[in-house]
Amino acid sequence: MNDPRQDVAEAAWNGFALRVSARLVRRYAWQTASIELAIDDKVVLETGGVPKFVGVMTQAFEVQGSRHVAKIQWGRGLLKSFPYQVSIDNVEVRRGRVEIGNWWVGLWPWIPFAAFVLWASIGR
Repeated sequence: MNDPRQDVAEAAWNGFALRVSARLVRRYAWQTASIELAIDDKVVLETGGVPKFVGVMTQAFEVQGSRHVAKIQWGRGLLKSFPYQVSIDNVEVRRGRVEIGNWWVGLWPWIPFAAFVLWASIGR
């Protein structure tokens, strides 16, 4: 089940709503994304903007008194989205692509470069 907002992927796990979202973070000049995994609107895993094209992160969490381990793997993405896989207790729960909510912020380093190229081509 997908949220109408393209930057959120939703699924169900043991009767709980599971949500995966991503956004660019200030760290590394807005060139890295933080991925959040939430269960019933409680964030149980957040990558925090790890500077890796491909990676994996695990985090233990508790829900209704039971301890579980969430794992998220992500792959190389393109501009607006990237592939991911979520497993809980070593069982795959969701696989897909998630769009980075504020992907356009990552374009800022290219603006001065484009301006310079434009200036160089017009100024000659």
